[in-house]
Amino acid sequence: MAAVNRTELLSTVTKRDVQHLSQVTEKLFSEKALADTVVTLSRRQRSELWDGVLGMCMETLLESNSEETDDPQALAKMHEVLFCITRLASATLSALKQAKKDREANDEDADIEVPASLQETAIILHGILPTLKSEKNGLKNTVCALFETWWALQLSGCEELMANTLLYLLERSTQTDATKVDVGRVMAVHQVLAGVDLSRENAAPLVSLLLQCSYHPQYLTSTQGPQFLAFLLTLSPELAQRLHDTIKNHLPSVPAAWGSKYGEIYFRAWHKSSGEQREILSCLHGKKTQRGVEDMLSRLYEPILWRSLMVCNSEIRLSAAHVMFNAFPLQNLTLHCEEADRALQRQFDAMHNLLQDPVPAVRLAAVQGVGRVLSIYWELIPLDVIKCFMTALVEDLAYDITSPSVREAVIKVMHQLCDNHLALPFLTQVLPNLGNFVHDTSERVRTAVLDLLLKLKGLRAIKFYHVVAVEHLLARLEIETSESVVRRVMRLLFRSFVPVQESPQQQLERCKALIMSNPGAARQFFLYLPKFLEVEDNVKYIVVLCRYLIESARQLNAGNDASSREDDESQSDDRTSGAPDDQGGTSAVTPRRSGRSGSKKARTSKVLTNKNISIRTRRRALECYIEPILMYGCEAWTISKQTQKKLEATEMWFLRRMLRISWTAKKTNDTVLEEAHTTRLLISKIRKHQATFFGHVMRREKLENLVTTGMLEGKRSRGKQREKLIEGLTDWLKAGKSLEAIEATKDRKKWRTMIANAVKQGT
Repeated sequence: MAAVNRTELLSTVTKRDVQHLSQVTEKLFSEKALADTVVTLSRRQRSELWDGVLGMCMETLLESNSEETDDPQALAKMHEVLFCITRLASATLSALKQAKKDREANDEDADIEVPASLQETAIILHGILPTLKSEKNGLKNTVCALFETWWALQLSGCEELMANTLLYLLERSTQTDATKVDVGRVMAVHQVLAGVDLSRENAAPLVSLLLQCSYHPQYLTSTQGPQFLAFLLTLSPELAQRLHDTIKNHLPSVPAAWGSKYGEIYFRAWHKSSGEQREILSCLHGKKTQRGVEDMLSRLYEPILWRSLMVCNSEIRLSAAHVMFNAFPLQNLTLHCEEADRALQRQFDAMHNLLQDPVPAVRLAAVQGVGRVLSIYWELIPLDVIKCFMTALVEDLAYDITSPSVREAVIKVMHQLCDNHLALPFLTQVLPNLGNFVHDTSERVRTAVLDLLLKLKGLRAIKFYHVVAVEHLLARLEIETSESVVRRVMRLLFRSFVPVQESPQQQLERCKALIMSNPGAARQFFLYLPKFLEVEDNVKYIVVLCRYLIESARQLNAGNDASSREDDESQSDDRTSGAPDDQGGTSAVTPRRSGRSGSKKARTSKVLTNKNISIRTRRRALECYIEPILMYGCEAWTISKQTQKKLEATEMWFLRRMLRISWTAKKTNDTVLEEAHTTRLLISKIRKHQATFFGHVMRREKLENLVTTGMLEGKRSRGKQREKLIEGLTDWLKAGKSLEAIEATKDRKKWRTMIANAVKQGT
């Protein structure tokens, strides 16, 4: 049954029968057989299916635009077709999802390949989404459900399909009859907001809907609503401020029970936020210099902080770690010196334990916190404690294979410590141990290492090439695929290998050193170099290289010419020895050929006659290297029948040499053309060049126009007149008389059409 349905579906798409496709899809959908039918399609059949569906979708939309938009029948027809396409797309995604599960079960590559036509169809549907009606469970809702599935599967192009989808879901969830299911749908795609710039002017409708969510009943009473609002508070400080103002304005009019909900939302937001957004306790920590604040913090944190750092719940340990590092040092000014030292040592021990925490998120917070403490209080921390921290960072956490973020944080701590001049002597001994991380598997770690090297490049105390050797940087440049990493490597090296302030000789020496040390890296280097030099410096450097190359080529050719003449003379002596002349001696006639052209011919003949290379590739080489030499200046040729025969004979001689066909094989030219899979093209190419050039000349009132169309004074000579260029072109184009051809050149489009038709007809 599935095979019959598959055949019917494919035949309908092939015929481009929109009405029948809607009927077939509706029938299969009602029988719950649509997804099963699409699953049986092969990859090629799915591609053909969506090529046809894309065409029908575009035809339907174009027809609806050309007709009256208020026509109910036209709108109903368009909605029916779009319903059909959406259901087919949903069934295709189900098939792709099932194929992914099967591959994962067989330990195969589980990447989902979406047909290109399906992706284009989805983009079209996304574009017309705002114009569709918003009735419940209607077409608009069905299309949005398709895009939600697309996002959940993280298929290619999912980001392009979520802008209008998110707006619809927010509008639906903020209506008076919204349900908790609508809030759940918004929460399922909430990560889309992380990639949206809410500060742009065109984001105003989206921001308005987000603000409405902060006081909508479904968002306050559902399970996922507070989670979504807490997420919004962590997106950006500007949005958080606007949300806070909105909540504050509506707080007097909302039910009293919502107060605890808002408290939960703010707590979730504080718990998940970081940096400048985590301000509730940071404000108190920043006022520790005020009298009594430090004692208060020490007294309040004493009962809960140390206990929270040792609980089993990793989230509690993480929050406690943030508090401890932000409040460091916690000191009670009423304690004696020994008691104060013990309290400080207790904080150092807690930091060391956090660095060894089994949860990567806690270790990450510990690395960042220790880096902050060391950079600010380096001179106040005992040397033994500093060595203990640095050993843990460089020897243990820098090699944390479970979390690239931890490794990245260690490198960033070293970058942070470079701003403290007291730490530089210690870093001189430590940083060379981190040099190999320039080849880390994580792009973020490699980027952090290169940022550290760029920081060191501006310091006198530490040289960046003592941390990472230049050979390693070139090796990284050769194989790197990330453009951001390549740009950082270039910023490190380009002034070393292209010293624009030095003499041209010094620049050439550096260039040769780069190419000889790593040719692959040199290619990448010069590919990105123009982005790092000013236009004037680029031009000067190109001039230096061109002058050097021209001079080197001149010297090389001079040596080749000398050796070629010696070889030709010796070969000529060998060929002509023993051939008697009129006086009974020997002839010493040497063939007239240039050493340069002879060596060129020898090089190309190895390629043109190599049977390991396809005949198509060899013909391309012939067109690239040989035919331009043969056809040079052909725009001014007057081709007689005798000249045409010579050119055709030359073309056939090329093909026979390429196919290694000897004259003794007695093969006709037609047979040779069949073996070469080609036809006679040389005359058509020459005529096309002539016609194109002739058209340019005739369209401009210049001297060339006058020379081509002008008449010479005097009487007509006896006999048959010499053929003119314009007459040969007129015959080839079948344009009638010469004046008609000249008139046709005024219309460029018509002239190009005449040339194309003549080329198709051949000679």
